[in-house]
Amino acid sequence: MPKETLRIISGKYRHRRIEFPSSSEIRPTKDKVREAVFSSLGNINGKVFLDMYAGSGAMGLEAASRGAAKVYLIDNNSNAAKCIRDNISSLEIENVTLLEMECIDALKKLSEDNIVLDYIYLDPPYEEERYSQDLSKLYEYHLLNKDAIIVSESNKALSEDDFPSFEIFKRKNFGFINLTYFKVKV
Repeated sequence: MPKETLRIISGKYRHRRIEFPSSSEIRPTKDKVREAVFSSLGNINGKVFLDMYAGSGAMGLEAASRGAAKVYLIDNNSNAAKCIRDNISSLEIENVTLLEMECIDALKKLSEDNIVLDYIYLDPPYEEERYSQDLSKLYEYHLLNKDAIIVSESNKALSEDDFPSFEIFKRKNFGFINLTYFKVKV
């Protein structure tokens, strides 16, 4: 399968290229959106980052480049998983773990391993609209640090009414790309 590349924006692996499959099933997050997300999150040194529906792994690899202590990438697409493994290998990153399985199964595994997450990037295929289900499982499986931030990428505005355990505290828009920032309600 033909591959395309994109770059790590900042940090230890700045300007390094990573690959992603050229197919309609993989939609890597654009540079300007990745930059906006990480600028808004601030310092992530020593934090635990989860990239759900990782695709190319760009968000998680960017997090590792910017100092995250541990990064988990979830994607069950075999083409995406192969690219992610190749990208991890080419960058020689040791603190990144790929979970090649369905998202719900991966979240359950993380819970069984007592993983607590600081930052989550949730970017399911737009047509699947899995936001509510995935946020519910993050909460139900006790995967979230009390100050955890979840950034969701979607092609439409998400409503707080659909996420009873979470509050929306920020929104950003990049054309048809909508970023919604969630935290657990106190």
